[in-house]
Amino acid sequence: MKVLLMPIFNGLRARNFFLTDLYPELLKSGARLVVLAPSHKVDYYRKTYAHPQVVFEEWNPAREHRLGAAIQWLAFNALGTGTVRAKQYSFYVRDRNFLKYAARRLVGIAFGGARWFRKFLRMLDRLLVPADARLLEFIKAHGPDAVLAPDIILSSDRLVLRAARAASVRSIGMVRSWDNLTAKGVIQVMPDYLIAQTGEMKKEAVQLGEKRNFCVLLIYPWVAALFCARRSSASTAGARASCLSKSLHRP
Repeated sequence: MKVLLMPIFNGLRARNFFLTDLYPELLKSGARLVVLAPSHKVDYYRKTYAHPQVVFEEWNPAREHRLGAAIQWLAFNALGTGTVRAKQYSFYVRDRNFLKYAARRLVGIAFGGARWFRKFLRMLDRLLVPADARLLEFIKAHGPDAVLAPDIILSSDRLVLRAARAASVRSIGMVRSWDNLTAKGVIQVMPDYLIAQTGEMKKEAVQLGEKRNFCVLLIYPWVAALFCARRSSASTAGARASCLSKSLHRP
């Protein structure tokens, strides 16, 4: 029986997993799931999503290591997209700290779009940021074949990915929402495989140089429908279904 370990920390990520085809299909395959949840959520998850193949463990993640947080600051400001530039300006409007704004913009101007710098940040993370000891205990206790990080931008998921890397366990990452690849910064801890919820999200990830090992999986049908509506003027159900199919199965 394959074992999959994953953190679930908020309602959106719970819906993305438990209320989509991911959860029943994994159970149908015979997989055993180990779900890490915070103390204020774990009892609710145990009651609502109980299943003989699922174990819920209480885990309240520690604050990210200061070096990891410093690299994350660089990762956010080095993405170089229009959305990040707008966010940098909004931070300036909020706190009126020109030096911070200038530092953020300098990072974006100097390294935005530079793939070598993204690889450099990930190398720094790999060499300097230690794995979480509690997570290593979970991995040792349950012996997962893989870990799934449903929100690779979030600090708790970075902790999980680091622990998987330290324990030589295969990792799979997901993006929480359709705009995260262009609005949340460079992926700091890269999983072995990245799930793109639509073909458009896969294209964005490739354009940003983030990953080439993909599984395109429709877990946001409303997002895929929105992309298809924008790209096709056809109004028939058949045309939209065809667009959705192409989005799902694009190589």
